[in-house]
This record gives sequence, C-alpha cells and structure tokens, in this order.
Amino acid sequence: MAIEQVTGATEPVVEVWEEHRAVFELFAACGTQWRCTVVAGLGGGGVLWQGLDYAGVRQVADAHSIDWTSELLADLQVMESEALTVRNKR
Repeated sequence: MAIEQVTGATEPVVEVWEEHRAVFELFAACGTQWRCTVVAGLGGGGVLWQGLDYAGVRQVADAHSIDWTSELLADLQVMESEALTVRNKR
C-alpha cells in the first residue's frame, strides 16, 4: 500500500526514504492493531495506550506482502515507542 492510497492524495503528502517505506506502510496500516485500556482516576478517566498487538501486526504485514524481519520489527518498535509517548501524554 502506498501513502497515496492511505491519504487519497495524487502526490505524496510526506517524503519517506525508500529504506523506511515498508515499516512506514506497515505502521500506517496498523491503526486497528493497538491495545488500550480505559482507566479511571482522579479528574476523570482516560485511555491508556499499551502498544501494538504483534500477532495482528504480523497478519497485516502478511496481507500487504511485507516481509517480516527482525529489522522491520525493530524499526516498528521505534515508531511504536514514539507513538505511545504522544498518545499517552496527559
């Protein structure tokens, strides 16, 4: 899946270096593979994002013909870590 398909744009919205294309496309396709928990607390509740469901991510990779390698997983974990930092800001 190309970024053009994700956004519907006729031109890329962002430039992705070729060596990062597979992990970027996988990350973009895994929007429904996040694990989260609803938490209650003082001042109201919220959502605690826990991380990606790797079994589901592997299925997405297979469906998009993306080779599952240790390098891909390591790159994906870097993106996941940064996303968790942003998603769990309070």
